[in-house]
Amino acid sequence: MSGSNLILSAQRSARASKSLYGLRRLLLLFGVGYPALLVGSVYTTWLVAWAWLGHMPRPGLDDPKYIGLLVDIPYWVTGLFLMGMPGGFLLSVVAVPVLVARQAAPGARLTPGFFAFSALFFLWVMALWFLRADPWEVSLWFFD
Repeated sequence: MSGSNLILSAQRSARASKSLYGLRRLLLLFGVGYPALLVGSVYTTWLVAWAWLGHMPRPGLDDPKYIGLLVDIPYWVTGLFLMGMPGGFLLSVVAVPVLVARQAAPGARLTPGFFAFSALFFLWVMALWFLRADPWEVSLWFFD
């Protein structure tokens, strides 16, 4: 191999490594933020419906499927988040601790991975608890 081929090969390798790092970072952000995105999408649908109707959406009366086109967009996004919830849970509880542990120092990989697993499990429990507690009957309105 000539010197120019080696330089081009090293540049390609650096670009591939940089894009892989970006993909890992995106995977981490998505895995950590999934519970908040799930709750946020339900409440965004409710807020858009409130703005569209001019009053708080009422469970059993104002069905999010039939309010209007502006409500359909966050409604379908929320539906996609709900359908992807099992995969999102596995991504965050399995992949994120592994990725965090891989970025840690070689001698102390168990502690950051365990901390990431515990924090994500807590986030999921709190997100599901909040949707179940339903302080303003938003989940009841969305799922009726």
